[in-house]
Amino acid sequence: MTVLETIGYYAGFLYAGIFCASYIPQFIKTIKTKKVDDLSLNMFVLSVIAYTCLFCYQFYIGFELALILNCACGGSFSVYFVWAILKYRTKKK
Repeated sequence: MTVLETIGYYAGFLYAGIFCASYIPQFIKTIKTKKVDDLSLNMFVLSVIAYTCLFCYQFYIGFELALILNCACGGSFSVYFVWAILKYRTKKK
């Protein structure tokens, strides 16, 4: 493995870790407050679709562990937020 390949390999894991960690503060806040009125359902539905497409794309490009972790973690958070929004969103009066 060349130096650039090694950097790219570890950058992929760093990307997946940081991107998935970006969901954690909102996840904790949502669990504690059960308030989701300011979250966008469309954004999380599109995220679920995008993660599903990325997972399917890996059948074409070959499976990479960093992308699998990103799909599993980020996709799980997105599915949770869709569920939470549908469950906790208050009706507009």
